[in-house]
Amino acid sequence: MKKNTPFFSLILLLLGTQLSAQQTKPDRIAQLKLAKSILADQNLKYVDSLAREVIKEGFNAGSGYSQI
Repeated sequence: MKKNTPFFSLILLLLGTQLSAQQTKPDRIAQLKLAKSILADQNLKYVDSLAREVIKEGFNAGSGYSQI
């Protein structure tokens, strides 16, 4: 039995990873409800306008810091 222990451990590990990798498909109604709530959120329009202001003049990551 001791010789088979690593083999059975490997099989259990592979089965466990396979089962945990399977995901349930979200139902269509929940997806539509989430999409409607995202599109209805007024913060999205505000953040979009702020982002467009930032990139309008060009944007370089780290442009607010002096070079070392």
